[in-house]
Amino acid sequence: MKLIHRNIRALFVMLAVGILLSSSTVLSHGNILYDVPLDFDQEMKAGIVKAAQEFLGIEEEPSGFDFDLELIRVHFKRSLELSVLVHPVDFTVYGFRDDSMMSSSDEIKFDESQREEIAQGIFDQIPERYQKELKYGEEKKLYTGMYKHAWYRYVNEVFVANDHLDVEVDPSTGKIISWRLSVFYYDKEDMNINPAISYEVAQKISEIRLNAEPVDFDPILMIEKDKLVWITKVKSLYPIFVEMDAMDGRVIISGSLRTVLPSNYDYGREVEVKETDLIKKIFEGI
Repeated sequence: MKLIHRNIRALFVMLAVGILLSSSTVLSHGNILYDVPLDFDQEMKAGIVKAAQEFLGIEEEPSGFDFDLELIRVHFKRSLELSVLVHPVDFTVYGFRDDSMMSSSDEIKFDESQREEIAQGIFDQIPERYQKELKYGEEKKLYTGMYKHAWYRYVNEVFVANDHLDVEVDPSTGKIISWRLSVFYYDKEDMNINPAISYEVAQKISEIRLNAEPVDFDPILMIEKDKLVWITKVKSLYPIFVEMDAMDGRVIISGSLRTVLPSNYDYGREVEVKETDLIKKIFEGI
C-alpha cells in the first residue's frame, strides 16, 4: 500500500484542516480539532458518513465531526459518546467508541489474561501489515474502570511515536468499549534508525540550549512520523523533556512528551552512531 500522505485527496484534507485552524468556530486540544465542517468536499463527507453508518448498522445522520490526527471522528447524538473513526481517503474504519456499553458494576468477572484475549480479537482482525510491526505493550486501568490494552509500533527495536492499537475492555461484561488503530503514515523502509549524533552529545546540547541541569533520565531514541529523535530530560525551573533531531542535533520541541511511551521503554544508547557529512564537518571545525 502506498503512503497515504502521497495521495492527492489526503493532501487536500490536510490543507483544508489547516485553513480551519484559523477559524474561531473550530476548537482544538492536542491533536484533536473539534466540530470540523466537511462541506468543502461533499464526496468525501458522504463516504465518511456511509462508512460510519454501515459499521454501526444505523441510518441516522451524524451530529458532528472531529479531526483526530489523520482520522475523522464521526459522532452520533447520544447521551453517552457513540463515534466511529474513519479515514478520509479510503473510508476505512480505524476504530469506534460506545460508552453506553460500559457496565455500572464494579465486579471483575474477567481477569487480566481473559481481558487480553478479548482485546487480542481486535488485533487479529487488523491488516497484516500493521500486525507485523506492532508488539503488545501492557494493560492499564482507566479512571472509568475499563482496562486498556495497547500494542505499540517498532521499527527494529525503535519505538514509533503515536502509532499504536488501543483496545478498551469492560472487566465486568467482557465487552469491547472502544478500539483505535493509528494510521501508519510512513513506511518503515523510509525510516532511518541510526543516529548521526550520540546520546551524550544530545544530552549536552539539551543542557546548553535550555541552560538547564541534567536529571535522572537516560536519553532514549524514538521515531516521530519519519524522523529519528533523541528524547532527553533536563531541569531549568522544572523538569522538561527535550525532543531533538538525531541527525543534526536540532531541538524540535521542549516541554511535555507528545506521545505515550511503552512501559519500561529504554532503548537507543547502544545503537551505532553513523555520522553524516554535516556532522563530520561540524566536528572537524571544533
